[in-house]
Amino acid sequence: MSKRRRTEQRAERQAPFPPTPSRPASRAARDALIEAAAPGLGWLPIFTAAVVGAMAFVLYLITLSPTVGTGDSGELTAVAATLGLA
Repeated sequence: MSKRRRTEQRAERQAPFPPTPSRPASRAARDALIEAAAPGLGWLPIFTAAVVGAMAFVLYLITLSPTVGTGDSGELTAVAATLGLA
């Protein structure tokens, strides 16, 4: 058995799960994947996604109804309680 094969077998025994593209083996591999996906941007895409998500959540909270509205929703609640018989 070659030395290279023994080294590969030892590495397989030590790592419970082999590295995959979604879970890189090291920080360097992860950084390489980020650099390949967005060359020269580094943390910028992640930061941008976090800011956009936070803005969408704030907009959702601002427009959220504090209680059940007074329009048709009362009628729809009654219909649901009576199995569709209004």
